[in-house]
Amino acid sequence: MMHTGIEYLKTVVKLFLGRGVRESYSQFGEDLIVQSLCKDAHGTYIDVGTYHPVLYSNTYALYKKGWCGLAVDPNVRLKPLYALLRPRDTFISAGVGSEGSSTYYMFSDGAYNTFNAESAAAYKKLRWLRYLGSVESRILSLSQIVRDNHIQEISFLNIDVEGNDLNVLKSYDWSVRPKIIAIESSDFNPDTPQKSEIYTLLRSKNYRLAALSGVSLLWINSTI
Repeated sequence: MMHTGIEYLKTVVKLFLGRGVRESYSQFGEDLIVQSLCKDAHGTYIDVGTYHPVLYSNTYALYKKGWCGLAVDPNVRLKPLYALLRPRDTFISAGVGSEGSSTYYMFSDGAYNTFNAESAAAYKKLRWLRYLGSVESRILSLSQIVRDNHIQEISFLNIDVEGNDLNVLKSYDWSVRPKIIAIESSDFNPDTPQKSEIYTLLRSKNYRLAALSGVSLLWINSTI
């Protein structure tokens, strides 16, 4: 009984001090995997399709550890929220892909905002979701974003752009090689990985698939 009491007290103290537990803000715990793969004390990230600065974020836990970087999303309404909650980050209001512009459809729940006209048409039929209208949003290549912001090191590249993820990769010149990449791929099958264009492209760039988490693929640079 005494042993149980001592262990109980030790557990309470450790939980209070945050030892033996790790906070995750990601949807599928991706941020915990990134922290296990990259030990940088003060790393730099680029979060493409970042959405909310805290909720379902793959980078907020890193921000709390002292990291900072670029948060890229076409939803300009997020900029003030990032200024309040993540002032060390630079928020860039843009889509990422082939440079130009595209129609951006916005909804009362920003998680449904999209460049895809067919998806937008389907979302408009949802009774609980309110359509707010559309705007013409600029599209920047990932190469241009890295170049214009003088990024010389990328500890973590996170890509979550609702089906446009491959185009983001194709818009990059790999002048600065990220150490870790997390990218969504809803159609990836580990039994037949070669059927995935994302898998084939990243393998050709000397990245190794390190983990699967939900629909996210986590890659590590094989050359470091």
